[in-house]
Amino acid sequence: MKIDTDNVDEPVRRNLSAKVADFCLDWVVFPALLFIQFGATMYKQMHDSTLSMDWRVVHVMIFLFCLVAGVYRQVLRRHPWDSMVLLLLPELFTNILLGIAIFGKLEEAFTYLVSFTAVLSALGLVAAGQVLYLERPVEFSSSDYELLKEDEDEDEEHEW
Repeated sequence: MKIDTDNVDEPVRRNLSAKVADFCLDWVVFPALLFIQFGATMYKQMHDSTLSMDWRVVHVMIFLFCLVAGVYRQVLRRHPWDSMVLLLLPELFTNILLGIAIFGKLEEAFTYLVSFTAVLSALGLVAAGQVLYLERPVEFSSSDYELLKEDEDEDEEHEW
């Protein structure tokens, strides 16, 4: 299916390209970096006979971290906090993990991976709860309107 880009406004095109870039970073680039770096370190440790971790456990934890980080970013993009530091927290955590894994400290990197996943999960749950609370539909009955209307009428009587 081909999209006709001739009839698309420039702000819409920029918004679409920003969403595509966000998607690629959230779900492709950062997970790939983590899988490659952890895999390379594990492969080296396996050949040196110093590997003490199970590949499957590490890969499942990386997958879980990437999933939590992606959902966390989506929630924070909708949240009114408008904090760049909180939005970039998964990237900061990813860079820390990559740095630790590069130096061959796989057990330490795995411990941080579990901790960072828990931190992002907790912050994401708090932010998601707030987003749901702020986006809830406001309900009112006609009696609420009538009470306000009566108060306005009383205020008009007391005007100078």
